[in-house]
Amino acid sequence: MEDSAKKQLDEEKMVNDAFQHLINTYLASRHRKKVEIITKAFNFAKQAHKGVRRLSGEPYIMHPLAVAQIVCSEIGLGSTSICAALLHDVVEDTDYTVEDVSNIFGPKIAQIVDGLTKISGGIFGDKASAQAESFKKLLLTMSDDIRVILIKISDRLHNMRTLGSQPPNKQYKIAGETLYIYAPLANRLGLNKIKEELERYSVIRTVTAVERADVVVVVIDATEGVTEQDAKIAGIAHERGKGMIIAVNKWDLVEKDNTTMKKFTEKIREKLSYMPYAELIFLSAKTGQRLPKLFEMIDAVIENCALRVQTGVLNEILTEAMAMKQPPSDKGKRLRIYYITQVSVKPPTFVMFINEKKLTHFSYTRYIENQIRTTFGFRGTPIHFIYRERKEK
Repeated sequence: MEDSAKKQLDEEKMVNDAFQHLINTYLASRHRKKVEIITKAFNFAKQAHKGVRRLSGEPYIMHPLAVAQIVCSEIGLGSTSICAALLHDVVEDTDYTVEDVSNIFGPKIAQIVDGLTKISGGIFGDKASAQAESFKKLLLTMSDDIRVILIKISDRLHNMRTLGSQPPNKQYKIAGETLYIYAPLANRLGLNKIKEELERYSVIRTVTAVERADVVVVVIDATEGVTEQDAKIAGIAHERGKGMIIAVNKWDLVEKDNTTMKKFTEKIREKLSYMPYAELIFLSAKTGQRLPKLFEMIDAVIENCALRVQTGVLNEILTEAMAMKQPPSDKGKRLRIYYITQVSVKPPTFVMFINEKKLTHFSYTRYIENQIRTTFGFRGTPIHFIYRERKEK
């Protein structure tokens, strides 16, 4: 009982300290000093969320307090926004209604809370990440008050800062939404520091998800093309040597002629020129067009990532390749490649024993890679090469 009472007192102190920090920050700002209504909103939210805890174990009220602190100190909004931030989950998570909030705190605060509730719930729901660009446009056009968007970005920033308490599958979903929706929104609204922080947290979680994968499928919206976020995820997967498939979704919405797919392919290859090995498929999740082929492609890429080639066969390819095109030379000294062997898979990695590393050139490495791919395919997977010097006898 003593431990329980002490824990309760410690939590009460933690909550009160966080609220006092919020008030001190607000009093140090240039806004009018409406401490009374902020205190009223805090007490109301604290009572509404009484007994509820976050997944981290802390009292739920710590989340709206943190969001209000971001709204005040990092975005610079005033008492109306701070109150709305403190109350932003009350309507969604408790029995209180927007009308209750309006009666107690007035129509301005209630209108913002109502907008926040609609963004979090019924209007968009789980479709937000699938309709990212439409969602961003709707957010900017549907809201009668830009403070709704600013508070929502603050809410997402605190969720990203405490993402470790969420289960892994939810972490990846939240990180993906943040990268595709909230970071670009913050950027569009001039919140550069917040945008950078959102991207940083998202990339960390994306890297974790990529590292757990054998094959990464980057889904591109056919109506948008390759976005900055698509390219970032593809780059992360490429750097970590993962199998790659580019899936162009919503192909059913594109007006086509006999050159449409060719032109679209060229644009994608140009934008993602560092990964020419990636498989490419045009599909529609809505109609099911080519979805079975996507799963076949995933299986094939997994096999290619784990493919091993015998050393003898590799050296036959190398000998033929060097006979067709001599290795590069510098100042009269020519690169000599003694032999090649595969040392690992996922991704397939080859070691070439040579006379001097300084004589190597990326164009000749690419030439050798192309000769190997011509014979064995390795479609959808990067190939890595390591040079090791071996002195001539």
